[in-house]
Amino acid sequence: MAITAENIKDHIPYYLTQEAKEGLTKALKDFPDKINYYTGKCQDELLQGDGWFGFKVINLETMQQRVIKGIILSNSCDINQDNKRDLPESIVFAPIIPLTLY
Repeated sequence: MAITAENIKDHIPYYLTQEAKEGLTKALKDFPDKINYYTGKCQDELLQGDGWFGFKVINLETMQQRVIKGIILSNSCDINQDNKRDLPESIVFAPIIPLTLY
C-alpha cells in the first residue's frame, strides 16, 4: 500500500490540536512540491544553518583581512549567548563558495 497523506492521518500524534493536525496533513499533501525550509523569525539570533555575510578571515602570513560569506555549522543551542558557560562561545562556520571554484 502506498503511503499517502490520507492514510497517514491515523498515525498523526493524538496530542496535536486539530489545527496542528490539519496543518501537518496539508504539509504532507504538499510534499515535496511546496517545502518551506526558511524562516524570517529569529533574525537577531545566530542559528545553525544560517548563511551570513560578514565573517572576517585573516591570512596569517600577510595579516590581510577579507569579509566572506559563510554558513554556521555550530548547534544553535551551543552558540546561544543566553546560555551560561565557563568558556566564551565559539562559532564554527564554513565559507560559502561557488561550486565552480571547487
